[in-house]
Amino acid sequence: MIDTILVVEDEKMIRQGIATMIKRCGTQVGEVLECPDGEKALEILKTTHVDLVFTDIRMPKMNGIQLAQEIQQLDDTPLVVAISGYDDFDYAVQMLRSGVKEYILKPVEREKIAEVVARLDEEIARKKKDRDLTENTSNRLLKYLLLDKDATPGDLEDLEKLLTDKVGKEYYVMIGKAPVAPEGIRISSQSEMICIIPAGQIETVIEENGDAYAGLSDGKDKITELKGAYEQACARRKRAFLTGEGLVREDGKEPPAGLAKEAKQLTDPAALSAAVQRIGVAEEAGIKKEWDRFFTAAERGYLKYDAFEDAIRTFFSEFMSVYKCRIPEELICPLTFNHLDAYRQEFYGFLKGMSGQLSAGSGDKKMREAVAYIQENYMKDLSMTVVSNEVSMNYTLFSTQFKQYTGSSFVSYVRDLRITEAKRLLAETDMRITEIGTAVGYESEKHFLKSFKSEVGVTPSEYRKNASR
Repeated sequence: MIDTILVVEDEKMIRQGIATMIKRCGTQVGEVLECPDGEKALEILKTTHVDLVFTDIRMPKMNGIQLAQEIQQLDDTPLVVAISGYDDFDYAVQMLRSGVKEYILKPVEREKIAEVVARLDEEIARKKKDRDLTENTSNRLLKYLLLDKDATPGDLEDLEKLLTDKVGKEYYVMIGKAPVAPEGIRISSQSEMICIIPAGQIETVIEENGDAYAGLSDGKDKITELKGAYEQACARRKRAFLTGEGLVREDGKEPPAGLAKEAKQLTDPAALSAAVQRIGVAEEAGIKKEWDRFFTAAERGYLKYDAFEDAIRTFFSEFMSVYKCRIPEELICPLTFNHLDAYRQEFYGFLKGMSGQLSAGSGDKKMREAVAYIQENYMKDLSMTVVSNEVSMNYTLFSTQFKQYTGSSFVSYVRDLRITEAKRLLAETDMRITEIGTAVGYESEKHFLKSFKSEVGVTPSEYRKNASR
């Protein structure tokens, strides 16, 4: 069975005709989607799984050749069939070079559609089987790596067969945010990618990952060594994060005892608690100087990654307790960044914003400025990002303080302003409902009608009638 087919054709009657032929072709198809141009098709393909695309070649905005080329860049790549009213060999060649499976001439015949769908149904079934096998392999290996402490001999035998089939006898493990590994097994785990690489590809992989900020294990040849290789790659990935090395292939040296002891003092809970209390009180330069010592110790290897992350989590836990605000998830999980420099910039940016907002009652002043800006601009395309930038505040801190100041979330506050003004215009003017929706900041009439009824309990038309009585 083919789950989803997308028909892309700018002429509505032809598009609907092709869709109808597909539905009646004799091959079981779950859903047939339609759209009028390549740009809209690409939007659908980025958010929806599609097995097969039928596309016209000559269309406005994005033609079929461009669409086929864009499709090949997607992670979830459907099969493509080109349809054209021009018996032009050059078109056929371009489309086939872009990964197109079939080339059909207009007028499209029912029998030809049925033949193509039936043939590609077999290929799609094979793709699904391969995908399921890959996912099953990845899931089982991930479970073994991260969860299973004591796998049975039978489990190990099955895993070794899966590993050998996909990778071969000898392998390496590489871990990073986006490492390049054209062959082998790729497993997504939280914000990291785990790659199990055939030994024969290792030189190419090393060459292509010089700036990947990844960790690469030593070569292994037994399934029982997989966990050790994974842990080794993890440790090296953490060192790549701290030192900024592109690809770490060796274990780090132990730091001198004196420097390690000094660095450990920087992670003391009492010291971290004191650092929290200084936000908004001490000078910004002084706060940065204290944290520079911490980051430098980590960068030079005096502070191991696990101790570094523990200190960060302790600091932010205390921070949330004291200031009752949410911390961006990426700041609590440093490995969501490639390297320490990138994390450090984000960390300092957050502290700078917080320090400014917590000092000398500046928070209320900023909120007054924000509210004034919203009241003057609510009829425009307004977002919390725009307003927080306007008043020079950290996005997360702005969200928290805005709700504390107004008693309402940003979205609710803007919506209430818009609905209040819409009610006034409905009662006091003869403006059309569509014009009123636009005037108060709604881009589509449908969104305005839905939002108004949700808040007021009646439609704009009903409200106008009641107001005129």
